[in-house]
Amino acid sequence: MEERLRKTNDAMPSLRQMQILEYAMVGKSNQEIAYILGIREKTVKNHLTSAFRKMDVANRTQAVVHALQRGWLAL
Repeated sequence: MEERLRKTNDAMPSLRQMQILEYAMVGKSNQEIAYILGIREKTVKNHLTSAFRKMDVANRTQAVVHALQRGWLAL
């Protein structure tokens, strides 16, 4: 049970979460991302929060750096 609760720094976000991180990487706001994807801003926030948890990071900058370092995103 303890292993199940342990955070994994290498857990890859879902495809939708990665899509949102790509827009965050180029400086899009949550509101802009929501408009582009045709979803609510709250949904964007939820996806980001879930991605942060999977990657064990605290914010979008750390998430983008984390994804770039692992080759999940490219400049």
